[in-house]
Amino acid sequence: MVKDSKKYAFLRSILGDDLDKRRDQLRATLPIRRVVGPADVAALAVHIMSNTALTGATYDIDGGQQLVS
Repeated sequence: MVKDSKKYAFLRSILGDDLDKRRDQLRATLPIRRVVGPADVAALAVHIMSNTALTGATYDIDGGQQLVS
């Protein structure tokens, strides 16, 4: 269940009461079986900043959605 907050106000305005249902549907299709969150983005940012061998690249943080699309 997604808590009502300012964070989800925009999504709720679009999806209404179907937000939780849509998130459950999305989770079921993703290889990692969860929706990516801020901690995932932060972990990648730390990895990029701490690895000096990395140069220009694009990283998709989508829970594997591109693999199943």
